[in-house]
Amino acid sequence: MKKQITFLLFLAIIYLSQQQQNFLGSNKPINGYCQQDFYLNSNQDCEQCPNFTTNYSTNQQISDCNICISRQYYLEKLSSPNSSAICKICPNNSQLRSQEGKFKIQTQDVGKCETCIEGYYIITGSYTGQGAFCQKCPNNTYNNLIQSEMLYSCNLCADGFYNSQKLKDQNPICQLCPNNSQLEFMIFIQSAFNPSDCKQCLQGYFNAEKDHSKPLNCQKCPQGTTTQFGYSGCICSLTQYQTQAQFTSYKDCLPCPKGSTRDSYKFMSGGESQCSLCLNGYYLIKPHIDPVDQNTPGKGAICQICPNNSYSLQPGTSISPSSCSMCLLDYYMQKAADKTNSAQCQACPNNTGTLEPVSFPGDENQCSVCAAGYYLSKSYQYGKLAQCIQCPIGSTTNSGINTVCYCYDSWASWSHTTNSCQCMPAGAAKTQNDCQAPQNQQNSQMSFSQILGISFLIVMILF
Repeated sequence: MKKQITFLLFLAIIYLSQQQQNFLGSNKPINGYCQQDFYLNSNQDCEQCPNFTTNYSTNQQISDCNICISRQYYLEKLSSPNSSAICKICPNNSQLRSQEGKFKIQTQDVGKCETCIEGYYIITGSYTGQGAFCQKCPNNTYNNLIQSEMLYSCNLCADGFYNSQKLKDQNPICQLCPNNSQLEFMIFIQSAFNPSDCKQCLQGYFNAEKDHSKPLNCQKCPQGTTTQFGYSGCICSLTQYQTQAQFTSYKDCLPCPKGSTRDSYKFMSGGESQCSLCLNGYYLIKPHIDPVDQNTPGKGAICQICPNNSYSLQPGTSISPSSCSMCLLDYYMQKAADKTNSAQCQACPNNTGTLEPVSFPGDENQCSVCAAGYYLSKSYQYGKLAQCIQCPIGSTTNSGINTVCYCYDSWASWSHTTNSCQCMPAGAAKTQNDCQAPQNQQNSQMSFSQILGISFLIVMILF
């Protein structure tokens, strides 16, 4: 509860501070200074810090962009009077053990990426010149440890799932929460063994039931809006900009130009020029233009989708297809990106997939997990093409390392004997046929880009 309150206060402070910004846009300095994550450029406008950098105070020069935005990045090069620092993303879902650069700014070797991001555990440790290799928690399990090390740390269930039974010295058995719900924020697995523990709506859904003593009534947010971590109110999504200082309805949200987005952590009102960055999977064609006055509105960034089934991670304002150096999820890399061209990628065969966007060239053996709706017929092996079986009626999976399927009916469980869902006699489903009808359930596994965003917010709170 303490962390929840801290988190809500954190969002409130950000929101209130942003209301001081000029309504014309988010790129004007206040008293000669730019807000966190921005610096004052030669045109006296505030521009986002490049190369995944930031500062923990107001910035005035590009050299103030001198530390990395989160523990998922290591500091490769220090800032200079005319340039920012350069931060690189830690490889293979690893991260720094602590954000050392916050208080002592110095370059870091990639070997400092020695632990895993949330939801992953270590397979191979780090050493000089090589970060740790981390694997995703299997079968809809999860962890939220600051330093996740071994498979046994995957002792929680992923968003949208609860632990259906507690087995001593084993990872949880995670079942689907009913009606687009999830466990409450930061709840521990020891207290969650029943669908009734799913007391919060999934992201993008809100509780339409005003009487909080009654069961949840999770309804999808109107088009162009979403929620932050399952709380009650919907706000403009990142691909929409907010036209009014006080959000009242979805009509206050207008779409950004295709492929562009607002800065993830700035809640403010203004015009289209708020859409100043490119989404993951795009690169920049034309930068955003700030408004001149009330009669000359600004324009959002113009972004182009990455070619050849390639992908970019947090491209921001990169202006070259070469920033599309990864592959779309469930594609393997045939050819790496060069100085002017994107990576070239091919779809995974036979209902196989990848855990995250591939970042180096290889072959179909990069497709080592199963696509959504399929499970592994053999144990997971990194670097080997997966063998996948379709889930039977009444069950499915999210894409990933799954050796079982989860059941649509929250009162049914997976049987390892029959490899199918079996109704529980004490549950709501009375016959085996009742277990076969899928509910209108939102896929609830967190995406790669979301892990990065949530991890960043948690890092900001904890550090």
